[in-house]
Amino acid sequence: MNSFDEEEIKILEKFRKGEVQGLPIDKIKKLATKLERNDEYKYIPSLDFDKEIIRHFEEKYLSEYIKVLNLMGLNDCEQNKIDDALDIFKKILILNKKYHYLERMNIWENLKKGAAIKMGFIQLDIEGHSGLVKHFDEFQIPINRIMDLKEDLADMIQIGLYDLEIKKVFWAGDGGLFANICEENIHYDNLIRASDRIYHYLSIINKIYEPELKKSQLDKIKIRVSAHLAPVVWVHPNPEYWHSPDINFFTKNERFLSVADAFTITQDLYTSLSAEKNKERFPSNESLFIIERKCFSKKKEIRFYMDNKRDAKKINLFESVENYDDIYQKIKNS
Repeated sequence: MNSFDEEEIKILEKFRKGEVQGLPIDKIKKLATKLERNDEYKYIPSLDFDKEIIRHFEEKYLSEYIKVLNLMGLNDCEQNKIDDALDIFKKILILNKKYHYLERMNIWENLKKGAAIKMGFIQLDIEGHSGLVKHFDEFQIPINRIMDLKEDLADMIQIGLYDLEIKKVFWAGDGGLFANICEENIHYDNLIRASDRIYHYLSIINKIYEPELKKSQLDKIKIRVSAHLAPVVWVHPNPEYWHSPDINFFTKNERFLSVADAFTITQDLYTSLSAEKNKERFPSNESLFIIERKCFSKKKEIRFYMDNKRDAKKINLFESVENYDDIYQKIKNS
């Protein structure tokens, strides 16, 4: 029995001819699923249903396709359907490599050189990165696997945050910095949503590389995540040339602002959150702060809040500390 209706056949005929402009995207997505099953091809022998049609679909509608897949995978993660999510995110990684998806993205090209913009930042760092490499080496696991792990984590985060308008600033191997332009309330709240997504992506990466992690006697990769709002960033189409004291301080103090499995935000971002449910995640009576000593200028202080949605241990640092060593020791001993 023919599994394609008359409308679908017309759509497929247009696809074969390359006439894809204006075709209904919902129908195309449904057809793409059918076309991936080889046994469907035999029902319409008059059309040339080879992999070229699927390739044509994926290239023409790649952004929409990946966005839908990403949201489906995140929904599966929220429902703890990790195996279902795993299949989806593996497909996203394959599509990215197949079509060089990230390389085709226009990320910051539209920024005007020298413009002063308010921006939000979210950064993450792989906990104990050097020890991780050592573990892989000691248990004779090819080092290229840890490279693959980091690359897949970076790609998944960059792809997955794009619809939140949060884009990569840099990735340094053991962690990275992402940013969004903050003009409306939703842009601040998106930084909180981004943290939840990042931890979902991490759970998928831990699942993909579970054989290597078990062999190296590691349970899972852990990360630290923190977010900040910079009132002014002088921007450039190439983020290597961005300038802001806030960026310098935020990235420099990353390891003091969070711990493994945690998510923290600075006071600047906290006071800008519009969604009350987001503010409730960061108890104001449990704020912490660090102080940076400077030789020729005033000491700089930054207050931050820990997300109570994460399972990380609470750190009792409710009194100010005078230097990095003090806070670092308190974190290590907590």
